[in-house]
Amino acid sequence: AFEALGNMQRVEEFQGAGFVEKITAELRGIVDHHVAPRRPHLLVCAHPFLLCAILRALTGLFMLIYLAPPLLAFVAGGTVSWALEQLRSMALHASTALLASSALASLQVRYQAGLHIDYVRASAFHVARRFHWRGRERPEMVGNEVYVFGVSGVSKDLSVTIARFLRRGRQLGIPFLLEPASFVLKDLYQSPGHFASWQFLEEVRCVVLLPWDLQLTLFPELYALGVPLVLPTDEFVASYAVQVLHSTRKMFWGVNSVFAGRIAGEWQRAFPFEPWMRIGEDGAEDTTSAAVEPRSQLLHWYQVSDFESFGHTLRFASIAGLLQASAATPPEVLAATSAAMRQEWQQEAQQTVC
Repeated sequence: AFEALGNMQRVEEFQGAGFVEKITAELRGIVDHHVAPRRPHLLVCAHPFLLCAILRALTGLFMLIYLAPPLLAFVAGGTVSWALEQLRSMALHASTALLASSALASLQVRYQAGLHIDYVRASAFHVARRFHWRGRERPEMVGNEVYVFGVSGVSKDLSVTIARFLRRGRQLGIPFLLEPASFVLKDLYQSPGHFASWQFLEEVRCVVLLPWDLQLTLFPELYALGVPLVLPTDEFVASYAVQVLHSTRKMFWGVNSVFAGRIAGEWQRAFPFEPWMRIGEDGAEDTTSAAVEPRSQLLHWYQVSDFESFGHTLRFASIAGLLQASAATPPEVLAATSAAMRQEWQQEAQQTVC
């Protein structure tokens, strides 16, 4: 069924005639041949919601549906209303439980469908139980490599700028940039499709994360690992997102207008902005103002993202600040940051279990 979905970035693939029918046929085969014979008591379904909506119609099993943005991924314009009405009916379904994956996801569901859905953050137990950042044990174990994590094809220009700043800083003899300090820029030094292993990330000095969406599964996994995280400030992310969306119309899917859609209702009056950034489009769907400033719009939604609500990260507001935060922060501070991350993760995980 996932293969039949195709690529979320290629809108034309899921806007063609018969797309939903094709996915339904694939899922019916899975239910008949793999789910029904096992007689499970529960089905858990997550992203994309379209699969969950179709599965709900194919089985009478109790379903737990874990909602993550963008809610309308793979949903063509003609089926937006159907998908959102399915969500509203599931909220009343006796054999369905809905959970949102974050405060952001919960708020966006409220805007799109008028539903109040509780949220439970992903705890990444599969990472926390098997791996941990080595520097947390003793500051002298903090490594020298800084891993700069962006998404291929989007953050490359930013990575090139980082590499130029790094080269110039070394030419000037800035101490914390000289060897043995080392920067691994994913976009530039690794082949497409390459992924850093958890064993590698256990040993790095820290991870610089350049977000490509307002919610990333990777973020709670890195937090569970306890590796110090260096993130851009909210203002930096807002400017970066606007540039990316203007030049590519891709990524930042949680606020990308490709997946815009709502059931109109009074509840939208409580929101100053709609979620979707209509950069370069004529007219906005925003219900409260005729002119929407894109950076302010993104900041409104970004403030409830996990990047802002998790409290123990290092921040940078410029490329020079990125290099300084990642390479010059003392090992003792990195170790203390990691310990605070771990404690925060444990508290969040306990709430998840309860």
